[in-house]
Amino acid sequence: QLDKTGAFIGSLEGKNIKIYLNLNKLLSRPVSILAKTGSGKSYLSSVLMEEIIEKKVPLLIIDPHGAYSSMKFPTDDEKDVSFMERFGIEPKEYSKEIVEYCDIDMGCRSLKLNENLTKQELLHLLPVKLSSAQLTLLYSIVKDMDVIRFDDLLYDIENINHAQKWNLINVIDYLKKS
Repeated sequence: QLDKTGAFIGSLEGKNIKIYLNLNKLLSRPVSILAKTGSGKSYLSSVLMEEIIEKKVPLLIIDPHGAYSSMKFPTDDEKDVSFMERFGIEPKEYSKEIVEYCDIDMGCRSLKLNENLTKQELLHLLPVKLSSAQLTLLYSIVKDMDVIRFDDLLYDIENINHAQKWNLINVIDYLKKS
């Protein structure tokens, strides 16, 4: 649409016509951006994210490869800056709007499981289906615990004489590292 209240995504190639997308329509339905490699899918995605952030709409980006973490800072790449100038756009930063989480300390917040789990939370978080013997063993240990702490749970499992304890220890240790 040419309605200037939407998200500005660029200009029509070869024309001086700015293109806007209606964010209300765009965000109220599932959206896919499909095209061949190198056609600008990631660029369009980042432009849309910037426009959504500008409109103060909460946004969650799941970015396992870190492709969009650069949005926190304005670009200083000469090629990008000259391209942006062509369309009358200035580099922007969103360091105050973006909160980045990761599993390693690389300048972002740590994303880890809470140490204090309920029995129900523990059972829902198990990454594998336990055998009935493993479940029985786990239930016997957690039945009297109000709050489950991984170290306490691992200690209690290690002190039980049961053949299935080693598989259960591996599962709980995996959760502890998550």
